Amino acid sequence: MESKPVSGPRVRITRVLLLRWPPGGTAGPTAGMVHDGQLVEHGRAELVALDWRQRPLGSRLGEDVLDLLGGMGFGDDLLEAVIADTAPDLWVDKLQAVSGVANQPSTLPGRAKKRHDFFHQVGCRVSDHGLEQIVAEPHTAKQIEDIFAKARAKRALAPVERDQFRSAMLYELAIMDHARGWTQQFHLGAMRNNSTRVMRTLGPDTGFDSIGDYPQAAGLARLLDRLDSTNQLCKTIIYNLNPADNEVIATMLGNFQDGSCPGKIQFGAAWWFMDQKDGMERQMNALSALGLLSRFVGMLTDSRSFLSYSRHEYFRRLLCNLLGNDVENGLIPGDMDLLGNMVRDICFATRASTLASSPRPRSGAGNSMAAGAVVAREDECKTVSQPLDGKEVSA
Repeated sequence: MESKPVSGPRVRITRVLLLRWPPGGTAGPTAGMVHDGQLVEHGRAELVALDWRQRPLGSRLGEDVLDLLGGMGFGDDLLEAVIADTAPDLWVDKLQAVSGVANQPSTLPGRAKKRHDFFHQVGCRVSDHGLEQIVAEPHTAKQIEDIFAKARAKRALAPVERDQFRSAMLYELAIMDHARGWTQQFHLGAMRNNSTRVMRTLGPDTGFDSIGDYPQAAGLARLLDRLDSTNQLCKTIIYNLNPADNEVIATMLGNFQDGSCPGKIQFGAAWWFMDQKDGMERQMNALSALGLLSRFVGMLTDSRSFLSYSRHEYFRRLLCNLLGNDVENGLIPGDMDLLGNMVRDICFATRASTLASSPRPRSGAGNSMAAGAVVAREDECKTVSQPLDGKEVSA
């Protein structure tokens, strides 16, 4: 098989992508590994690993791999996910095709909402944004349309234009999350692809990332305040990668708790480089000193590796050790029923309620929720234990 000419713009293609094989795995083609555009058969499997690199669009790792996946029985939704991580223009064109909404600057939020609705219908209830920092630049609808048209014409954007467009899309996506009763997550502070040499060799996101020192407070406050001021702020979990931001995030939570749901705005668990003993303890101590540890959403894993699930046990042991030391030091009462319920809530119950779908808001001015919906959400999110951690302050 001859390669297609290597031409066209260089685009980002995911290096490693794990894809769920259809349930049962007995029908359809043999699962395998795609490497440099070739399907290497290795028998039927539940996962297909794709090793892709930075390649010009038009090479076998571009269009031919998508054709190969289509031939293996993967449908449009999978190919959409693949395309979304290759080139923005391809993603926008694909978004138009699957949404059925005309490809005009003013219709981009509508097209995104079509896909948001689709994912809601198939059971998705949580969104996740991986960002250096949240930006919330003032903008008008006309400015965003002009910026979008400029980008589609492949004209360079000024830094403020990029931030305005990011601000607009982040706000629109947050509005969609609230309307559907989702929980939104923000993973903030990663400084990625620091080695140009490795980037050229292996492509992006290959392990040469580190902690960034981006300012976090101002943009985060502006976005949350804009949503909260119209009662359109959904349940939110904020994860910071830089431990220097622990107190910033822990105190930011209290600004936007509204009583509709205990722990509505959460300080997420220690993440990535901080996902170790010192990092976990520092995060929990900051939350306990400045917020409500008993309402903590606890540990999570976004890994596809079963080996990573051990972090839940590791986290539970560190949590219990932290509480046990406080009991020995006379900081909290040695009430095993109280502390046991608190640990149970942090390790399971609060997480289950936080990630559950909230009642949809009532239509009307500001999309404010009816009183009955507020009560329903309160019942849905309520956990067993009382917020009686001796180190906590009242909220």
